[in-house]
Amino acid sequence: MTYWQLSYKKKFIWNVVQTPILLTLITWIIVKGNLPTAYNFLLVFISVMITVATLLYTYFHWKKEENRGD
Repeated sequence: MTYWQLSYKKKFIWNVVQTPILLTLITWIIVKGNLPTAYNFLLVFISVMITVATLLYTYFHWKKEENRGD
């Protein structure tokens, strides 16, 4: 079963589990990389925005799916 075939509940759980891995990877890139501060800020900002948007999207669709009784 692929990610795209999962229910929204399972997608939400998958995304919650992946969030600490993403944060660890971003921290590692910032610490080990020699990127300028502006790039580091941009990397963190974009990653956080995408993660929050994905979590909210899957959560609300999970609740909608749950209310429909699918």
